[in-house]
Amino acid sequence: MSVLQIADIGLGQTILRRAAISPEQPALTFEGETQSFAELGDRVRRMASVLRERRYKRWRSGGLYRA
Repeated sequence: MSVLQIADIGLGQTILRRAAISPEQPALTFEGETQSFAELGDRVRRMASVLRERRYKRWRSGGLYRA
C-alpha cells in the first residue's frame, strides 16, 4: 500500500487494516507500556462509536464537525 493510498483511507482505517493482518504485533509504546494493533484497533472502534453517537461527521479534508 502506498502512502497516497493510506492517506485516502485515513488513520483509523489504516490501524484497523493492520489489526486484521497482524493483531498481536506492537502498534505503539508509551511510558513503557505497549499496545498491540488489536488493542489499538479496539480503541479506534470505540472512539468512532462515541463520535457517531454524538453526531460528528467527517469533512472531506479529514477534520470533524458536529451535524
